[in-house]
Amino acid sequence: MKVQCPGCSAGFSLPDEKIPAGKALRVPCPKCKTPIEINDKAFSPAEEAPAGGPELPQIEESVPPQSPREDAYPLDMVEEGVHAALLCVSDPSRGAILERILVEMDFRVFHGANVSSAVSKIHHNAYSLVVLDESFDGGSPTQNLVLGHIQLLPMDMRRQLFVCLLSEGLQTLDQLAAFRMGVDMVLNLKDLSKTRNILNRTMKEHFVLYRIYKDELNRRA
Repeated sequence: MKVQCPGCSAGFSLPDEKIPAGKALRVPCPKCKTPIEINDKAFSPAEEAPAGGPELPQIEESVPPQSPREDAYPLDMVEEGVHAALLCVSDPSRGAILERILVEMDFRVFHGANVSSAVSKIHHNAYSLVVLDESFDGGSPTQNLVLGHIQLLPMDMRRQLFVCLLSEGLQTLDQLAAFRMGVDMVLNLKDLSKTRNILNRTMKEHFVLYRIYKDELNRRA
């Protein structure tokens, strides 16, 4: 679905499957924060919900669009051609370092505030990259709810994500550990300053491999 901001006229592209069926959404423009109305293709504002059915979300006009609650807008929009990254890091200083690096890599960075926020964002958005700290929101290497959720994603959805796990104990680029944890790359925290170079190279190799895989599937179809 193509969406245009009524305030700054910026254009955005949203996957149709991310738009909840039969519902209207209002999200802030990432550039100017003007609220953008998004409707399902088959949804008409004049239609009424059936008796006893779920009510459509009510828009609180009194809430200024410049300061929406983080969990009020699970839809993170980016301009066409821009890659989105979800950063799930609870430590503020660590998060600031990683955000700066990802911005330098031309990612539009969004944040998961907690487990619930991160899971909701993964379900409602199309990210190219998820950077997850193993200790995010009180988690641990063996008890990380966001990681467990990613491991259970359908394969067609999982293949669209590159997942980088930040770890205190696992070695950077340990492929066996990455396979065991269900992620695409492990980055040890001591190598945080090398994130850009390591991530750039590993992501390129990953997506080249999957492009070959998809081409072969299409050839056999």
